[in-house]
Amino acid sequence: MPIEVTLAVLGAALAHATWNAMIKSSRDALLDMTTVTLAAGIVAAPLLFFAPQPARASWPYIAASCVLHIGYYVAVVGAYRAGDLSHGYPIMRGVAPLIGYVETQPGKVFRFRESYLFWNPTWNYDGDMTFNGVGALTFLQTKNFWGIFARLDWRPPVIDDRLTRGGPVGVVPTQLGWGFELNSDSRKQHTFGVFINRFTNGGGGWSQFVGPRATLKPSPAIRVQLSPTFFKAHRLAQYVTTQADVNAADTYGARYVFATIDQNELSMQTRVDWTFTPRLSLQVFAQPLIASGDFKDYKEFNRPRSFDFDIYGKEKGTITRDDATGRYTVDPDGTGGAPAFSFADRDFNQRSLRGNAVLRWEYRPGSALFLVWQQSRFGSIGDGEFDFNRDFDALINTQPQNVFVIKATWWIGR
Repeated sequence: MPIEVTLAVLGAALAHATWNAMIKSSRDALLDMTTVTLAAGIVAAPLLFFAPQPARASWPYIAASCVLHIGYYVAVVGAYRAGDLSHGYPIMRGVAPLIGYVETQPGKVFRFRESYLFWNPTWNYDGDMTFNGVGALTFLQTKNFWGIFARLDWRPPVIDDRLTRGGPVGVVPTQLGWGFELNSDSRKQHTFGVFINRFTNGGGGWSQFVGPRATLKPSPAIRVQLSPTFFKAHRLAQYVTTQADVNAADTYGARYVFATIDQNELSMQTRVDWTFTPRLSLQVFAQPLIASGDFKDYKEFNRPRSFDFDIYGKEKGTITRDDATGRYTVDPDGTGGAPAFSFADRDFNQRSLRGNAVLRWEYRPGSALFLVWQQSRFGSIGDGEFDFNRDFDALINTQPQNVFVIKATWWIGR
């Protein structure tokens, strides 16, 4: 991405967050929202003399968009009056609520409640719907300050314009999902939480994630954070490669090869903050990771705007594997005239460890000395099996790469 585009995107994000913060902190939010909107219109108005006029058919949609935005701005003002910026802003930017309910008056069970029903559609420039999310989410805080989050999602079929990596579009099957999060009282010395979610689709694929976490404070000077995560998925359409073939008329002169993949990923993020004195502290971070992917049922995408595939060796052509080279050879039509092609086995098993320790000593006000140790380990094999004992032993026995850094700062004038 060009640097000017990157800067423009970052600038727009900063401006958007800034005016939302201004509205939240305002004494008269509706007046300030009106002022911000009018100022943006005045700045943009001169561009109308240089930009081409919209097509006549688009004017009804432009008018409808203006009406919806007025309602959105009024809703933003109301949301910031009733709730915190940290709740309202991410919800409004992350989903498109249709109906929302917020209850800030403590009841017999809950101190705080908010629920939303939302619809979040997305279209590409060809007019194809590429995302269609309908769902409900709820935040609850109990009388003992525990937090509960629950979410349900239904996503009807939509077009997938990235399935073939630039080729014909496909379809994302219907998806159903749910998520649940529980957090203990953040005021306590030790806090705990867990997040779980699961998605399934109409084609038979699924994914699930489990992420417990704990923050322990054995003393005011020590904080330990533990965040293990486990992700597991069964995906039916993992892209593998594209092979040009004039005989593949249904997919415009190319064969798009996919596979079913069984994926596993286990990680453990650990942080330790230890303050020895106001001027001497230690921060430690470590994250071991084990991931595997087992590719099977190599298949061919058979027609645009579908989620249909023909498995090689079962429903179409033949496929053989050379164990010596780890490569597959496919004859897409058996005895027909289509040329055979080959590709490498995509199975993988990767292990990594990232860790660092930083000792900071402020030897005089404003001046500090940093001692840094960073260690990384990485290994991989072409095996899609997930075996914790084998993979963890291999990670521990992998030759590490160590980096040591000394950094000093001196505040001139102190």
